[in-house]
Amino acid sequence: YKGLVKYWLTFNEINNTINFLPDNASDEAYQEAYQHLHYQFVASARAVQIGHEIDPENKIGCMLAGAITYPHTCDPKDMLLNQQTMEENFWYCGDVQCFGAYPPFAKRIWKEHNITDLDITEEDKKALAEGTVDYIGFSYYMTNVVDSTVTKDVSKSTDGSSEHSVKNPYIKESDWGWAIDPEGLLSLIHISEPTRLALIS
Repeated sequence: YKGLVKYWLTFNEINNTINFLPDNASDEAYQEAYQHLHYQFVASARAVQIGHEIDPENKIGCMLAGAITYPHTCDPKDMLLNQQTMEENFWYCGDVQCFGAYPPFAKRIWKEHNITDLDITEEDKKALAEGTVDYIGFSYYMTNVVDSTVTKDVSKSTDGSSEHSVKNPYIKESDWGWAIDPEGLLSLIHISEPTRLALIS
């Protein structure tokens, strides 16, 4: 496809490797998922390098599932929970693929899930640094609202909610319980840092 196809994606919705884990998943399940995700990051980075070698005109991006969250109130605990939820569900994968290294908040996420000794070699780190993507692609489904005072079992949820999710009284829902929130797409773009937005071509 050299000369015919210019835009490429390495993995579709790569963050679903962790997003699809139930909130009651075991530490072992999280350990395995984050290890698999690391291998996907390395594979993606190497694919980016190969794609650029095949055709320097190629633009190769990452692709994220974009179900975002709002804080339920302006309570600082809700605000912090919302930030941490976005870090885990969206920015974790985007930052590694865009910046070529794990973000500082990765250590917090690993600690919360008792993840230890991920198999990350120096060769892997070099590949991540040299295989950063040219742009961010994402799908957008819905928004959720997180409340730090709520915990519930949503291990069988189909609406993308988490254990801290509550309904948003300001928007309608689909027959599947998904929030119908076109403004959420705007939020998804605006809540990203300028450095992230600069990577969107």
